[in-house]
Amino acid sequence: MNRNNSLSVLNIVGSVCSIIALLLTLSGNFALKNIVQIVFGVIAVVGMGGVVYEVADYYWESKINIDFWAIKVLYWLSVLIVGLLLAGGAGLGVFCIMDLFLVMGQSALTFVFQ
Repeated sequence: MNRNNSLSVLNIVGSVCSIIALLLTLSGNFALKNIVQIVFGVIAVVGMGGVVYEVADYYWESKINIDFWAIKVLYWLSVLIVGLLLAGGAGLGVFCIMDLFLVMGQSALTFVFQ
C-alpha cells in the first residue's frame, strides 16, 4: 500500500460495500426507504472502518512497531475483528436510526396531508 495516501484502503472497502449494496437492491423489490437505509448504512460502515484503521495504524507506528511477522499478523487480525464488529455495529445502528426517522417522517406527512 502506498504510504503517502493512508486512506487508499477506503477506496477498496467503499467499492466492495457499494457492490454489495447494489446487489442487495437489485436482488429484490426494495422501496426508496430501503435504498436510503442501505446507503447510509454503507457510509457508516466505510467511515467507521476508516477510523478504526487509522487509529490502529497510528498505534502500531507509535507504540508497538515490532518487526516480527507473527506479531504483525496477530495485531492486524485482532484489528480486523474489532474493526468488523465496530463497523457492523455502526452500520446497523445507522440503518435502524434511518428506519426510525423515515417512519416518523412518513407518519408526520400522513398527519399533515389528511
